[in-house]
Amino acid sequence: MSTGKAVAMKAKLIVAGAAIFTVVVAVAALFLTGVLPPTDSSAADSTTTASETIPPIPPTSSAPVPLARTLLSIDETGNVVLARTGSCDSGTPASVQTITPGGEVTDMPNPPAEVLRVVANNGFAFMVGADAACEVVAYSNDDAGSWISGSAEPSNWWYLPPGGLGPNLESGAGPVYVDCTVVAISVLQVSNILVGCDDGRIRATANRGLTWTDPGSLPGLVDLAFTDPQTGFALAPTDDCAGAVLQTTDGGASWAQLACIDNAQPGALAVSGSQFAAVVGDKLWRSDDGATWTA
Repeated sequence: MSTGKAVAMKAKLIVAGAAIFTVVVAVAALFLTGVLPPTDSSAADSTTTASETIPPIPPTSSAPVPLARTLLSIDETGNVVLARTGSCDSGTPASVQTITPGGEVTDMPNPPAEVLRVVANNGFAFMVGADAACEVVAYSNDDAGSWISGSAEPSNWWYLPPGGLGPNLESGAGPVYVDCTVVAISVLQVSNILVGCDDGRIRATANRGLTWTDPGSLPGLVDLAFTDPQTGFALAPTDDCAGAVLQTTDGGASWAQLACIDNAQPGALAVSGSQFAAVVGDKLWRSDDGATWTA
């Protein structure tokens, strides 16, 4: 090969090598900048692992729906009257049951449009209700368990007026202004009652509502039952229990948790002597000391 041809061939090889080097550098740059994805299996696996560590979107949740307002009474022998209040304004149906200590349930066949108060007493049941026109009607049941309207006199009864919760109570002698939305009533005597308010206050009167005092409070109060002016029990949620029973021995100034019935929506509480009853969740619970409960 002549010297001229050798020089020309060498020059071509140098140019070709430079071109190949340029292509390799360009491709490497594309990988490094992420324009081209890696093709080896280890890189693919690391991408999959990274995606699996992304936390899932939590499911949506909503606040628990409270039960319909419940009224409850128990007598010293363990007979219970249980009512769902209904509403004479909205047409929401009411229901009334009498329940024996042995658990036998009898439904009232034609309950009033709204139940305002129930009382169990010595095996009998009494009730103040309202008809479809929101007119107050008193009821009692006879020896056979049949309900009779107009057979009880509500003149000495305390009850919430028809149409739902509000700042007034009916004392039988007329409306009484309480200065809070009343959610619970505990009657010791005709002139001596305590009420629970939706803001947690406990209000008391010893003169049939002429004057009121605030002996204490209990946040979240659902129902209360006093056995004397100093001793009372309440159903309310606490930090660790939705359906807790609390006790006061100083008229409501301080409260101590006595039991956790169940971690479910609290509905109503009743006490008579050593007999306790409560509605928590969708169950009727009983106790003979307020500390141990069974459904």
